[in-house]
This record gives sequence, C-alpha cells and structure tokens, in this order.
Amino acid sequence: MERDLILIATSLFTWGIGEGLFYYFLPLSLQNWGADPLLIGTIYGGIGVATAIAQIPAGYLADRIGPRYIMYASWVIGMLATWIMALAQSLTVFVIGVWIYYLTAFVMAPMNKYITQIRGKWSVSRALTFAAGSFALGAVAGPILGGLIADHLGIRKIYLFSAVIFIVSTTIIFFVKSRKMVAVEEIKDDSHLFQNRRYVTFLILSFFTIMFVYLPQPLTPNFLHDVVSLNQTTIGLLGTIGNIGNAFATLILGTLPSTFGLFLSQFMVAAFALILWKGKSTFSYGLAYFLLGGYRLNRSMIVSKVQSFIREKEVGLAFGFLETVTGFAIIATPILAGWIYTQNPVLVYPVGLALICLGILTNGLFFYSFRSHSVKGH
Repeated sequence: MERDLILIATSLFTWGIGEGLFYYFLPLSLQNWGADPLLIGTIYGGIGVATAIAQIPAGYLADRIGPRYIMYASWVIGMLATWIMALAQSLTVFVIGVWIYYLTAFVMAPMNKYITQIRGKWSVSRALTFAAGSFALGAVAGPILGGLIADHLGIRKIYLFSAVIFIVSTTIIFFVKSRKMVAVEEIKDDSHLFQNRRYVTFLILSFFTIMFVYLPQPLTPNFLHDVVSLNQTTIGLLGTIGNIGNAFATLILGTLPSTFGLFLSQFMVAAFALILWKGKSTFSYGLAYFLLGGYRLNRSMIVSKVQSFIREKEVGLAFGFLETVTGFAIIATPILAGWIYTQNPVLVYPVGLALICLGILTNGLFFYSFRSHSVKGH
C-alpha cells in the first residue's frame, strides 16, 4: 500500500473519531439551542450550501496546482470551526461554526483526485472506499462516547473533545507530501467535460439519488428522542452501530464492482427507511443504523463511477462539479425533511422509501441506456 494513502487513511481515521462524537447529536444540539424542526432543516440546508459553494473552485485548483495544499487548508479550517462550535455562547455563533465546518467539504474533489493518483495497483473504487472506510472505522466509538459525554457533562462538551482530537488528525495530514501519478486508460472521446452526455446525465441523476437517500436521515435523532423516547446514550449507541455499518459498507462492500455497489447501497438505505417506519424495538433501530452504511457506500460508488466517464486531465473539475451537485441535493433535502417532520414525524420514512425506490428504477434505466466500456479498474 502506498505511504501517502496510509497517512490519509490514518488522518481520516482520527478525524472520524472526532466527528463521530458529535455527528449524530448535531440535530439535538440545535434543538438544545432552541431551534425547531423546520429551522433545523433550514440550518442543514445551509450545510448543503457550505458543502456546495467551494467544490468547483477546489476541483479546478486541484487540476491546476495539485490537491495537497487544498487538503491542508481543509483540515486546518475544519479544526478551527470545531473550536468555534465548542466555545459558542449562542445559536448564531454555533451555526456559523457548523457552516464553516461543513464548508471544508471542498476537500472532497481534491482528496478524491489525490487518492486516485496514489492508489498504486488498487482500483479507483477500492482506494476511495478504503479511505471512506478508514474514516467510518474511526467514527465507530464516537457516538457512544458522545452520548456518554452528553448525558454526564452536557451535550455542548462533546465539541470540545472533538476539537482536541482534530488537532491530532491535522498534524498527521501535514506529513502527506509525495504525489505519485498512476496511468489511467482514458475514454476515447475528445469532447469537453460538458459535451460528455453520459457525465452530464449522471450528474443530474446523482442529484436526485443523493436527495432521495438523504431524506430519511437528518431528523432521525430527533425522531428517536422525541417520538420513540430514547435517551442520548442509546442514540449514541445507535450511532456507533451506524458507524460500524459505514465501516462494513465501505471496507468490505467497497470491493464490489461499482455499478453493483451503487444499487446495493440504495437498497440498504431503503431498508433503513422501512425499519424506522415500521420498527418497534431498539434492536430494529440498531439494524436500521447498520444498514445506513449504504449511504456512505453510495457516495463512494458515485464518485468511482464518474471516473469511468471522464478524461484524466478533467478529474478534479469533474469531481468538483459532482460534489457541488450533490451539495445542492443536501441543501434542499433537510428543508423538505423538516417540513414533512412538522406535519407528521413518521411520514418522513414512507416518503423517503418511495423516493429511493424511484431512484433505483431511474438508475437502472440510465445504466441500461448508457451501457459502455469502463475505465480499467472499475
């Protein structure tokens, strides 16, 4: 395995521990600050804005100056944003910290480009899912620890622990230096990026795919706390199970062919929505959270599939547009979820399930219509 891939995986593993502490408690933190479900959905929409706005410039810069320095910047900004969240004394300041934190998602396109360059003999999908799985594996312990901290020290303290852990992760990423290129068999197509019909169609499809698989998720901690009456420690335990599912999906299922993995991931999230809708026990909710690992797998498989539609020199920009498009999906979805939740909290799950099934059907039609050769390694 390449040295820099190991370093990235180690840094992501450490970051996963820190983010795992608060990720599943963010909706409850916002509620604790006085935000209602609709406002929480709107704030999550702002997260989508933060996620989307910097993706294209970051991808463009990754193609021009290389991805490494952009990765450095992302880690530093994310660490500082968490300190803002940890030290906030008002909802406004806390939300600013949250939005700055998620702004660092601009690292996705450069980091994915970097990983494809240093993957050695691994396939693109395997390298990307290994990195995602390292993050997920680190996040396994976070939620249960976060729940214990929240119940014994207060929910705001979890951000302080996260901020300290992020210092370690940021230190590790600064040891990533080399940038080894790998040969990539290019698509025999001289058209520019947006003359590539398969790529553009897949971008549009990815918007709806991400929107549909994300819809059941944003307010689930609130649902479990307010409707099912689970305490924060139990919700944290479910989050830990969810991160075990993330690790399993990315590290084990990530070895599957990318097209098959893309469909499997959607079925997994569909099962999550079905179980949350019909489940009656903590065991069933735990199974649902384990299957939610399909969401992480879905994101990785979408990225690896895009690689097969484009030329090597456009990888960074193509990833940037992809992350922007999926970011816009994350803008709209929580607002819709918040509105549905205010009408009937349970209704989020059957609606989400129906839309995911629609997404599976649409993806099937796309791959049937655009059957073509793939880049070596897919």
